[in-house]
Amino acid sequence: LGLQLRHLYIDIDRKRQLPEHHPIVLLDDKILSLFGGTRVAAVALEVKRGDIFTKKTLEKIQRITEAVLELPGVLPANVWSITQKKVKHLKASSDGVEITPLIGEIPDKPEDLDVIRARTLSDPLFTPLLVSKDGRIAAIVMDFEVGTPEKPGPKDPAIHAALEAIAAKERDTETEVHMGGIPVVLSLLDVYSRNMFLLFSIATLVIALIHYEAFRT
Repeated sequence: LGLQLRHLYIDIDRKRQLPEHHPIVLLDDKILSLFGGTRVAAVALEVKRGDIFTKKTLEKIQRITEAVLELPGVLPANVWSITQKKVKHLKASSDGVEITPLIGEIPDKPEDLDVIRARTLSDPLFTPLLVSKDGRIAAIVMDFEVGTPEKPGPKDPAIHAALEAIAAKERDTETEVHMGGIPVVLSLLDVYSRNMFLLFSIATLVIALIHYEAFRT
């Protein structure tokens, strides 16, 4: 049994646990093929003091977003952050509805940053999806291709490593950057599963020593 542990791996893919030809599964496959959503990941930028609505922090969010858009296998339509121009602010007026980018060009003036803060935190489309209610954390959300047998998508460890490299450039004494999502979790599970044989061997040895000490057998 112990020798076969090297072949053990962890698979939490729900697709492998469902009947692939069931109507609901087929419908789910079609929806996912059109809109994505199976390999969602997120990078969360957190400031240790104040909030994210400063020029320096908004520029960090913008750089992370731009770097994510360059990653292999990312779905550009499914990348979201408050600094993207496709993220709009809607305002009712006498002529109808004014639609403008939420941020557009990142301003320098404190009063302009105050306007962005008020716009963002008052809109339930952005809070808490892209910005926390207290304004201290901003998320960059993304999705990656699943791929096909002929053209596989990026591997989870590669996605995790790429996100970590992006995050490392933006961390400093005032800013922390966290990561999460399916690719990150699966990458960490892959690391732990590789150590399964070693951990099993250590556990077996410890149990044997305790058993010997207790029963001399």
